[in-house]
Amino acid sequence: MREQKEKMKTGETFETFMRRLIESSPSSKIREEGLKLLEKSKKEGFKGIEAGKYYEHILDDELSTVFFKNHPLVTFDKDDIVRYEPFDPDKENRPKGFDVLEIVWCPIWIRSLFPLLSEANLTSNDNFYDLGAGDFRANFLASHYFNVKKSVGVEYSLSLTNIAKKLKDSLIKNDINVRNVKIINSNIFDVPLEDATVIYTFTSQFEQKNKEKLVSKVKEETKKGTRFISTYRVPSLDVLTAIPGRYAGVGEEGIMYIHEI
Repeated sequence: MREQKEKMKTGETFETFMRRLIESSPSSKIREEGLKLLEKSKKEGFKGIEAGKYYEHILDDELSTVFFKNHPLVTFDKDDIVRYEPFDPDKENRPKGFDVLEIVWCPIWIRSLFPLLSEANLTSNDNFYDLGAGDFRANFLASHYFNVKKSVGVEYSLSLTNIAKKLKDSLIKNDINVRNVKIINSNIFDVPLEDATVIYTFTSQFEQKNKEKLVSKVKEETKKGTRFISTYRVPSLDVLTAIPGRYAGVGEEGIMYIHEI
């Protein structure tokens, strides 16, 4: 296994964390190129697509390795590039009120999740929810890298939920801290959100009526100050930041929005 990289320290800024990781590299070339890229990303507010390439290098750690090597829907090409198998979850058991294209599994890249969750300022005081969790990768990262108090994923597909349970077992067996990840097999509209402080949803494929229904649920059930991360902008909410990047299939030209309730 590759050596596991450090986590963000309490009170540490994203810039300081990235600088510490880059400067700890034994390669002078990586340190030199990494610091140049960090300065470029800093000017762009850490929102540049180029920065995502470096995050992928840094996240080449034990969690990602165990996750992908044990993932039944993943294959690797000769250069160890991850390829996803086409997957239409639970074809005969779709949630009521959803079109077929709204629930086909389309995962966000892990390399894009880390800077995204960093921008959301996750801390050990947060209760993190992923609505439409897929294989629960966001929950695993939130738990392991950001030490969130609670990490809850909700996924309607029983197939994906069972995959996530096996992935969680594999991660725990390799001493990766994801024990507080709660895996729920349910319709996202049936799960209460009263204690959520950060809600993430990768649901750009939702029809407008279901996007609006989800936003209404979030606004009704969560407290003021809750952060809502989505692949679409919500006009009725304040946008804390908009982050362009390569997220694999998101709408609105690859922009993720962090809103505040």
